[in-house]
Amino acid sequence: MITNVEWLRTRISEAEKLLEKDRLHLEEAPDDFAYQLSASSLESHLAELQAELRQELESRRNEYITIQLKGEKAVWGTLPLDLAGNIAARFFKVVLRTAHFMRSNRSSRGGPVPRDLKETLDLRLAAVSPGSTKIVISTKTLAKKDQMDLFGHSLSEEALKRVFDVLKAESAEETVECATEVGAAAGRELGELLDAILKADLETNFYWRTPAGEARQWTGRKADLHRITSILNSLKEREPERVEFEGVVDELARRGRVKVMLDTGEKVSLTFAQDLFHDMITPLHLGQRVKGAAEKVVIRNEATGMERAHYTLLQITPA
Repeated sequence: MITNVEWLRTRISEAEKLLEKDRLHLEEAPDDFAYQLSASSLESHLAELQAELRQELESRRNEYITIQLKGEKAVWGTLPLDLAGNIAARFFKVVLRTAHFMRSNRSSRGGPVPRDLKETLDLRLAAVSPGSTKIVISTKTLAKKDQMDLFGHSLSEEALKRVFDVLKAESAEETVECATEVGAAAGRELGELLDAILKADLETNFYWRTPAGEARQWTGRKADLHRITSILNSLKEREPERVEFEGVVDELARRGRVKVMLDTGEKVSLTFAQDLFHDMITPLHLGQRVKGAAEKVVIRNEATGMERAHYTLLQITPA
């Protein structure tokens, strides 16, 4: 069943594509009145759809993530208090660190998380359910001061998606690739969360239904916990370096990134902080020549020697 959120996001995506075509035409023929009228109409329609989507997400209020635990220590719907507190606290830190990495303009190795970010996410222990013990954690879907990206994804939703992507990665290479999207600090916290579950001799199941109605689920048996923990614990991050680039915009704003085809022929994916979206990203369009700077961080799996580079956008302007 298609949810209203999914329907609105589809309409927004379609409107964006039509608007992009009009803008490209107007670059070649800026006095074409018919295209000016069409672009203006589409911009108004897009603003209406985004406002409706925002209202829909705010009315949803919260996202609920269920962490089900199975094992001797989790019988009859109970857990040792210190273990329950540790698991909940670790998960809080994973989501907070991921959101901080997404919202900040630098690769985050740690340090304090801003208070306003904690208030925006409003992570809470919502319930502990009987049976196989289930810890239910909530976070705000979209705070009133929070920004959506171009396709209507909130900070909390995107952070949760990235965490589930790491968990569901099927190979060491994919795990490293996904770990670069949450940041080194969140990766370490996630490794410690899974290690705490493993040391308690438990297995787990994570479940979350997204605003678009998608069921995201991950089952962590002991072999899975061992595998992911060993990969995350072996990741090392090199010192960041600033790199300059020039090229052509190839893809925009999908999951908080812009892809640029460099003059060297290489295509790079640049993630950007949400607070850069309106000032730097909104004015861009496909095929536009740009220049800018990014922070490059290389993450290395010390066990295998595998490396992945992550680029965080610092600035981008028309060339």
